[in-house]
Amino acid sequence: MEKNVGNLDATLRIFLGFFLIWLGLFYMKGSEGKLLGILVALFSIVPFIFSITRKCPVFYFFKISSISKKKL
Repeated sequence: MEKNVGNLDATLRIFLGFFLIWLGLFYMKGSEGKLLGILVALFSIVPFIFSITRKCPVFYFFKISSISKKKL
């Protein structure tokens, strides 16, 4: 699978990952042992992986790319 996540998209995914960590651990009380909060915090790994590898399977499936045409 080729890279299909651009710079802005990767940055937004990193912010989404940090937001999900905050949401799960603090707002949903995952740090106190609440299962749903822990699951949300663990799910934050997904946007981090997609932003680091610059590959998104959903984008690949729908043949979408957020990389500018100049960089291709």
